[in-house]
Amino acid sequence: MEDVIKLPDEKPTEPRKKKARKVKMDPETEVQKRQKNAEQLAVLGEEDGSVRRLESLVFGAEDELLERLVEEEEEEQTGALLLLEDDGSDESEAEAEARQQPRKPAWVDEDDEQEEQVDMTHRYRRNLMKGEAEASMSKQKLQQRMREQ
Repeated sequence: MEDVIKLPDEKPTEPRKKKARKVKMDPETEVQKRQKNAEQLAVLGEEDGSVRRLESLVFGAEDELLERLVEEEEEEQTGALLLLEDDGSDESEAEAEARQQPRKPAWVDEDDEQEEQVDMTHRYRRNLMKGEAEASMSKQKLQQRMREQ
């Protein structure tokens, strides 16, 4: 038997077009869907009774909460005004000394104390070398050399 592969016809075929589905719109079902969605949204927007009760136990009634917030805001404003009027004479001597002294670091790393050597043969640093003996240099010396230039 011969193995023969049939080639497709040489005739150019037009691309097939998709057929649009006919949309069946039923106004009654559409109205029902919209009403159902509106009800679900209303349920989501409502607060649960237990949430309201918990809020009232923690914060008190809404009126009490609002009064507390207004009182706190007034206290903050009057406190800020008192601080502006205060000339600082009530400050104790210990507080004044503590302000003047520089802060000490929380810890010290041993690596910070070691002098780190920089490779001077890099193409950006070659022009800073004064001789072949300066193949490496400490960071402090390099900074000084850069300032000189």
